[in-house]
Amino acid sequence: MRRLCMVLVALALPLLSACGGGGPSDPTAREITDEQLSLMVLPLSDLGSQYADFELDEEESGFHSNEQAVEDALDKEDEARDVEQFGQVNSYEEQYLSSGAFLEGEGPALIGTQVYLHEEADGASGDLRDSVEDAKRQVGKSKEGVAFESLEEFDAADIADESAAYNFRAATTSGDENATFHGTAVGFRRGRIIGGAIILRLDDQDVREEVTAIARKLDERILAVLRGEVEQPASAPTSQARPAPTSEPTSAPTSEPTSAPSAAVSPSDVLDSFRFSSEMAVEVDGGLTLTMEGEFEAPDRLGCTISGSLSGTKVGEDNLVVIGEDAWVDTGTGFQATSADDSAVVNDLDLCPGSPRFWAGFDFLQDPSSIPGQPDTMNGVDATRYALGEAAAALKSIGFLPAELEGMTINTFDVWVAEDGGWPVALDMDITADAQAAAETFGIPAGEAGQQARITMRVDITDVNAGDIHVAPPTP
Repeated sequence: MRRLCMVLVALALPLLSACGGGGPSDPTAREITDEQLSLMVLPLSDLGSQYADFELDEEESGFHSNEQAVEDALDKEDEARDVEQFGQVNSYEEQYLSSGAFLEGEGPALIGTQVYLHEEADGASGDLRDSVEDAKRQVGKSKEGVAFESLEEFDAADIADESAAYNFRAATTSGDENATFHGTAVGFRRGRIIGGAIILRLDDQDVREEVTAIARKLDERILAVLRGEVEQPASAPTSQARPAPTSEPTSAPTSEPTSAPSAAVSPSDVLDSFRFSSEMAVEVDGGLTLTMEGEFEAPDRLGCTISGSLSGTKVGEDNLVVIGEDAWVDTGTGFQATSADDSAVVNDLDLCPGSPRFWAGFDFLQDPSSIPGQPDTMNGVDATRYALGEAAAALKSIGFLPAELEGMTINTFDVWVAEDGGWPVALDMDITADAQAAAETFGIPAGEAGQQARITMRVDITDVNAGDIHVAPPTP
């Protein structure tokens, strides 16, 4: 879901990445540090109480170098020319996502603000005018399973020195059904800084006034930072997701290692090779489903494909290859080389049962002796089946779920553990949560009607130590 949002946001980024002229009293006509730039975006608390439950998109939030701007653009060649022609220096943004919106099929799914710095006012002003034309040219085109259907400009009135705004509509192009998305973007110029605000919704509610008001609030914060009225908090906020780029920007790293430390036992800790498959689904008046499949080859080779669907409509696919410290990711435009600690790679590994990161929360695998088990055979492996769903108290004691289980019904929670090596062979989970529990535990908005949520997950490890499993780097 997050990657789909990023494709849609990319349509608005050309507009939001422009800035304009200045003058003798231009407050931006001086040195502006990376710290000041990062303080200019609006924190979540300033975006409105209706977004209080949104979560920071750590991968997309933070500094974006010119190289990253080109890589993220829908038209990379045009963006490269624009960056050089109009003199963009640096940018910083923060975006917040709601998984509940995708599950319910309506409401706001993404909200964010951005600031972009240019070398000179003249070039930045030209960038503002060019950006709207760039966005118009995307209408009728598709990228990564998303077709941009329409774009309509509207008057955002007077914000700072000049402004531009538009609504756009896009739809998924994969699957039997289409999901439609509605975006509203407002960009404005304050000297050689551009400020931008965007809201992406899964319905056609008119939010032009709301986004325009957020843009005005952003302009006020930019001026407050330039006057020295906004200071860096004593402790770094969670919203500062990505550090300022160095002289040689790279893919945004994460401080977490590829193999997260854990007391849990992962199949990759024990086996020479195996194949894996997994499906996770959340149903709330519709459904979000993720499917994962791939192969592992010891000691550190993994291939994984992650597909997502919303109410039966495919919305994206990632292909990942990790070999030691090297990694390659394909989101629909071909494999791109990166590193195993790239945040995008780490996020994908969290979903792939071939990685120890997936099993990091299953601490009871280290010593399940306190839970009754029955001998069984699963996927051709002699194993012990632990019916955790029959012992909610045991689940609470091992800490796999939050301490408060009130409001949840554990229909099934079975784990098969290999007799030889103690690694997980399979997992089958089916949980029903009332509105409050769904909101508190899984981040699903309760809503006025108080809907239940059903969360299911199935994991299988197969072809154990098969000699035909070989994970190789992708061919160019």
